[in-house]
Amino acid sequence: MKNRIYLQILCLLLASPLLSQNDNAAGYKGGNIAGIPVLKYNSDEGFGYGVRLSYYNYARGGYNPYYYLVDTQVALTTKGKKELYLFFDSP
Repeated sequence: MKNRIYLQILCLLLASPLLSQNDNAAGYKGGNIAGIPVLKYNSDEGFGYGVRLSYYNYARGGYNPYYYLVDTQVALTTKGKKELYLFFDSP
């Protein structure tokens, strides 16, 4: 029974590096979404909160660093200020 457990552990250890390798040598394919919260404070504007989202498209063949980027940010403050941000980048 112990030999069987050791054999299973050995198989997992040997297979994990093979499974973790990236099969895409040219880079990413398709798109990727990333987001972070926005928190800030300013004595003139008050406490600010919001979100920043970025969409990266790497195209079909993989394009380094990306084929195009769409970056957005929406932030509001407790004293009424609104910040809307849209950014597009493409080579």
